[in-house]
Amino acid sequence: MSLLFRKSHLEFFKCMRLTKKTFHFLVDEMDRMACFSGQQTRGKLQTSTSTSLAATLWYLGYLGNLNAQTDIAERFRICQGHLSMLVKDVVDCLCNMADTVIQWPNEVQMQATEANFQTVANFPGVLGAIDGCHIPILCPDYCQHDYLDRNQNHSVNLLAVCDDSKKFTYCFAGFPGSVHDQRVFNNSALGHAVENCSTHHFPSANYHLVGDSAFKLHQHIMVPCA
Repeated sequence: MSLLFRKSHLEFFKCMRLTKKTFHFLVDEMDRMACFSGQQTRGKLQTSTSTSLAATLWYLGYLGNLNAQTDIAERFRICQGHLSMLVKDVVDCLCNMADTVIQWPNEVQMQATEANFQTVANFPGVLGAIDGCHIPILCPDYCQHDYLDRNQNHSVNLLAVCDDSKKFTYCFAGFPGSVHDQRVFNNSALGHAVENCSTHHFPSANYHLVGDSAFKLHQHIMVPCA
């Protein structure tokens, strides 16, 4: 771990996919949570929260390639079986934390986000940018066709909105990779909010998200002109 933290901020970000500041924030939050107290190997000391998080993030950076588990376990001086348990526990912990971190902006934050987007792009009323992406998975044999995306890879869909600072304000995942972005959106809580013109999400008719041509034009969804 000491070698990892001696890396520059850029090198650390490339390895962990987040900044050192965010890494330390997550470690502190995980230490406070009852759902995560570290894992103890047989006859050995407890694995620290920072090592557990770093090993998990490194593993996720390999896109879940099981063949990489041994190399990652050796890098962090833990056994492969223990790494598998750590990945599950850390991911569960992060998921439990998600609702307190990924939040739709309140009215004050909306005003700030709109102003910042207008400064950057000279486009008014923007509360965020929406898009979908594919997360590679190891697909069960019985449903491989369902999870086959347009690039002929097995994946699940992730629908997300981010603000002007690239911070996620909404995430929705789980639909198979073969499903179109618009269908994923239609089945999400945000899609229902847009369809019902939710005043919680869009207190003004002038507020909207910007997306690509995968989404349908709507009062609160702006897409490129044909």
